[in-house]
Amino acid sequence: MNRRKIETARASGWSDRYSGLWAAATVRAILVNPAYRGDLVWNRRTDARFFRITGDGNAVERIGSRGRRLEVNDRKDWIETRDSHPAIISRRVWELAQLILHGKPSSKEQRGKPKNTRPGEMTGAAWVGPKARFLLSSLCECSKCGSRYEGHGAPTGKHVEGTERSKTWSYACGGYIRRGRSTCSRGGVPMDALDESVVAVVLRYYERFAGANGANVLERTIQRQIGGESDSVERSRTRLAAQRDKLDGLVRNLVDNLTDTNRDHVDRRLLELTKQREMLERDLRSLDHMAIGQTAIADLKDEVKSFLTRLPETLGNGRPELRRAALQRCIERVVIEREKRAATVMVRCVPAIAGGPRGGAVEAVEVKLKGLGK
Repeated sequence: MNRRKIETARASGWSDRYSGLWAAATVRAILVNPAYRGDLVWNRRTDARFFRITGDGNAVERIGSRGRRLEVNDRKDWIETRDSHPAIISRRVWELAQLILHGKPSSKEQRGKPKNTRPGEMTGAAWVGPKARFLLSSLCECSKCGSRYEGHGAPTGKHVEGTERSKTWSYACGGYIRRGRSTCSRGGVPMDALDESVVAVVLRYYERFAGANGANVLERTIQRQIGGESDSVERSRTRLAAQRDKLDGLVRNLVDNLTDTNRDHVDRRLLELTKQREMLERDLRSLDHMAIGQTAIADLKDEVKSFLTRLPETLGNGRPELRRAALQRCIERVVIEREKRAATVMVRCVPAIAGGPRGGAVEAVEVKLKGLGK
């Protein structure tokens, strides 16, 4: 955009302080701004000197700010108004951007990136940050203790003075890493062997959506998944509506029994019930957004089909953050069974729909692990 002379919103016409040039921080500020999906979110940060606002609208004293004026508030204290204005992009597109963004390595993790590599040529092996190196970060768990498997590097070979020892990279049980043998065994699995096996499982599993009849199979599968999600949404809506009706009955009962002697108690109770009802109404509106109508199924099919078309290239040669984001859409988890020298990959029947629920039907696929020691 800088090469095309497209200025940012805060260009020189806004103020002499701004150059109008795009930077990484400028792009990121747009990507994380919920205003683009049609929502107004207030109280994400606190800049006041002595007090801050909580999620229920109360002012409380700031504690532990350590002299900092500007701080990010907890997510529970954000005050959000959904659909406060027309959205520029759909919620699905916005959520997909978050999925990709949260998978990006931090600037600290990128310090080892080769300086002579051009954009588009980076592969997973060229990144040295711990999160960037391990493709299955946050997806693997131990079958014995239930702990998350973590990326681990172990020095190998003899140390030569003045040089850094090489390392072998593997996934190991986090319970063992943090608490030792009293919790579990190390159960190490070579990184390359596990990554290659899981990627092969994913690509092979989604081959059923390829070919002449693949589009029809995909549409039927999406239909079944959305049908199940719609049933769940409808059950939740019925439950919340019943709770709202119960609150309305309590309010009517309080008003009918209002007297001069109990007025203060009734006023306080009415205020509590009003806040509870507002929360229920907010949850009901959220459920309305989760429901996917039949008219949207064609768009969802096209989005998933496009994702699957790009999947082999993405998993083979994509940037690390894109590879991880793609696998997170395809896999619910990977259960490592070291004693059986196998892993069970819980593959989503349909890749997670951007902006949709993260659940959905999954299928267990067992794969034998290679490269394991005795």
